[in-house]
Amino acid sequence: MLKLGDLLIVHGGVSSHLTESGLGLDAVNAIVRRSLDVPYAVKPPDGSLVALVLGANGPLWYRGYFPMRESPPTATTADVMEALDRFGVSRILVGHTVVDRVSALYDGKVIAVQVYPHQDEVER
Repeated sequence: MLKLGDLLIVHGGVSSHLTESGLGLDAVNAIVRRSLDVPYAVKPPDGSLVALVLGANGPLWYRGYFPMRESPPTATTADVMEALDRFGVSRILVGHTVVDRVSALYDGKVIAVQVYPHQDEVER
């Protein structure tokens, strides 16, 4: 996670679970950095902050801003506002989920940027 001015840049997003954990930016990044030195076979204990940060509700893998299959997004506007307040930013920029074009979600508070404009074209 990177805070640049009033923008939070994150791979997946900020879930309500992460916001409610009370972890700050430095703590989240420290957990991710430490995990880079641990083999994937070592699973963090369920319910731990490490498991939260590295799991589906952590900033690397969270996809709650986007509809998945036939279900709507799981993040609410209130969730987004709490994340903005928690990290002291006005917008969150995310990748991780492919969108047709750079898209403003949640009244422009979340910006989705993972775009592959010509992924199906073959170079000739």
